[in-house]
Amino acid sequence: MLVKLTVRWCSSRRDRCSVLLQAGQEAVYQYFKEIAQHVSVDVTLYNIPLFASPIEVGTVRRLALDCPRVVGIKIVPVISHT
Repeated sequence: MLVKLTVRWCSSRRDRCSVLLQAGQEAVYQYFKEIAQHVSVDVTLYNIPLFASPIEVGTVRRLALDCPRVVGIKIVPVISHT
């Protein structure tokens, strides 16, 4: 369901869509792979570990190799204020 909503949103907006996902690495991989296969825009991964499941290097590598639509990643570091 989330994949269908994301694809619909990307198709109608044609520019960007953000989704925060709490899941294991295989689920993160499958989610972004499914998105990349069904949208007509490029996909940039946002790695925001404070709010969503971190995307591990191996998962990013798999997505980059398997999904031509995945074109980049933005990494938001966790900053400690202590």
